[in-house]
Amino acid sequence: AVLSCNPAGDNTLTLLSEAALDGWVTWATPGSYSGSASGASVSIGDDNTDTDYTRCVVSFDLSSLPTGSQVQSAVLRVYQNDQSSGDSYAASPTGLAEVLVDNISYSSFTTDLFYGYTTGTDIGIGPLATSFLANTWHQLDVTTSAEDEVNLYHNGRLQFRVYHKYDNNNNGIADFDGWVMGDSPTNQPELVITYK
Repeated sequence: AVLSCNPAGDNTLTLLSEAALDGWVTWATPGSYSGSASGASVSIGDDNTDTDYTRCVVSFDLSSLPTGSQVQSAVLRVYQNDQSSGDSYAASPTGLAEVLVDNISYSSFTTDLFYGYTTGTDIGIGPLATSFLANTWHQLDVTTSAEDEVNLYHNGRLQFRVYHKYDNNNNGIADFDGWVMGDSPTNQPELVITYK
């Protein structure tokens, strides 16, 4: 969905994530996957057994970006809600450390998105969040990912995996924090692209 477009000077396009292609994916020891593309929010982190680890994925449809556009900048914005348990942002081995972002590519939501479907570039783009801040937008510059998609890959979508640096911390406590997904009526993930 397109939230806004500014035709004057450099153009700004704000895209909302595609609810059918974003959601949560969980890896459970000894190697099974589960997940869902439905739900207004997802909690990423580990469970109290330290055997299940959850990440999330978000997807943006670039079809409203005019053909031939030159990307000037792109910013991923994701809203952190007030769901939190444990000390997920503490450094290892106490916590799971910062929340990181990968640029990935997939055509449909599947539960093995936990690890798979990388583009080969932009793995570990940077930290989306380094601490828990309830009811706050977090953002990350993803310009290189947007340029690569528009100029090289031409998949028509820009997609990201969001996860804590460490999958678990073996402390017997659920350590997680909540993020709003595309099924929410408000504060859906956004991709803000400035282009010529």
